[in-house]
Amino acid sequence: MIIDTNNIFSMKEANQNFSKITRYIDSNGKVIIYKHNKPKYIIIPYDEHEKKMINKEK
Repeated sequence: MIIDTNNIFSMKEANQNFSKITRYIDSNGKVIIYKHNKPKYIIIPYDEHEKKMINKEK
């Protein structure tokens, strides 16, 4: 798996700079939030989530 290190943020940075995270998501599609040096969360735009749910139903 290829991981784009530009879309990785720490939990601390996400908490302190949430608007920065959302701007990054708007421009690049998703971010991965790390907690204790391990990937914990993926944040994606809502419309991308909706597309995946619609495709899953088919």
